[in-house]
Amino acid sequence: MTTIDVSTNSDHPIIYLAVGIPQGIIWVDEQPEEESLGNVRNGRTTVHFPLDSFEYWIRALDGVTLDTLREVAAKQDDLDDFADNLAFMVESKLLLPWSCTEKDIELFQDLRIIPTSVGVGNSSDEPTKFLICSRNDAQTLVQTDFVSYAIWSYCDGISSLEQACQSVSEHFSVPIDEVRRLALTLVPTLMRYGAALLDLVFPQEIEID
Repeated sequence: MTTIDVSTNSDHPIIYLAVGIPQGIIWVDEQPEEESLGNVRNGRTTVHFPLDSFEYWIRALDGVTLDTLREVAAKQDDLDDFADNLAFMVESKLLLPWSCTEKDIELFQDLRIIPTSVGVGNSSDEPTKFLICSRNDAQTLVQTDFVSYAIWSYCDGISSLEQACQSVSEHFSVPIDEVRRLALTLVPTLMRYGAALLDLVFPQEIEID
């Protein structure tokens, strides 16, 4: 099993990102309330897990530090099992430790960005600033540069993050290493401000309905 150091460290560089699409808590009449399960669509699989772990996952939709997850565990009086729970969720690809380093680039092929926002683009007054806004009220969620905006726009919810980076590199003649570097910081930014979800790509041999 994955081993994770859960000692308190406010300078811990890792951000934990939730992987999957939330489907909430499903209550079953014959099931005791304390045994009800949280549900997440993770790639092609629906995952059910206990509510304490589900709360870790929900908090990580915005990207959280290890310290924040420990605080959740402390409130649940669950610190004794915290390391095992966290390791299980990382090993199951429900939580993704993200360090904004080259190590994360290796994961791009396995991940897809699902936009939950709309692009507004730039303006003649501020041509270098591109806006990604909420769908309902056009509130600005993320303000970014053109290449990062292009990466987000090429994420169609099906293609991998690596495919999106390759497309941006080819279509706009930007070195692929530069595109990937921008994607490293774009992913947690999109999640922090509710502009996207992160999920696993579908296996290529499976036909998408």
